[in-house]
Amino acid sequence: MGFRGSVESALRQYATFRGRAPRAEYWWFYLFSVLVGIAANILDGVLGTNLLNPLASLALLLPSLAVGVRRLHDSNLSGWWLLAPIVCGIVALVLIFAGVGAVIVDAAGGGNNRLTGAAVALLLVGLLMGLVSLVVGLVLMLRSSTPGPNRFGPDPYGPNPYGQGGNPPYGGPGAPYGDQYGQYGQNSGQYGQNSGQPAPYQGYGNPYGGGSPDYGDRSGPR
Repeated sequence: MGFRGSVESALRQYATFRGRAPRAEYWWFYLFSVLVGIAANILDGVLGTNLLNPLASLALLLPSLAVGVRRLHDSNLSGWWLLAPIVCGIVALVLIFAGVGAVIVDAAGGGNNRLTGAAVALLLVGLLMGLVSLVVGLVLMLRSSTPGPNRFGPDPYGPNPYGQGGNPPYGGPGAPYGDQYGQYGQNSGQYGQNSGQPAPYQGYGNPYGGGSPDYGDRSGPR
């Protein structure tokens, strides 16, 4: 599944939280969302507004959540696992904003060692929670797809073209080379039978007449 097909599939299933989505669909749509955000920021700068980027983020929020849930379904996990990185990210933002606020208050109050230490601790814990959110999200979204159908639906890549065993039928009726080799084997057997019955020896004979060659009578008149 390429970029265009993945984006079309994600937008077509804009608010569909059922079914499965392969890794390609999720990550291509993620790239599409990043590109849309960059374009919206550029247009906001050119037009002198701050509306396009929030509107684009709001428009892509629901399909991003939907494709994330379907990606978890594809690895046979419940969609509720998506809350793990989201909650960690929200906690990280709260702690970071609290730390920044504590730093501002501390600077306005002339400096307090105790408040400064608390602000630094909040910032460090917030950054750590942000890292945890990133790692958990990557681990969940990079999980391998469940082969074949699972409890959330059929395989998005379709059935295995080589059957349940997963191996191509080299010896089956669909292997033309095997049939040709078999024919060659039969032919070689026939050649072996023919070569095993040599033709009877008939002699060389006299091409100029019957019997032995006649070179004349040496006992003739002298």
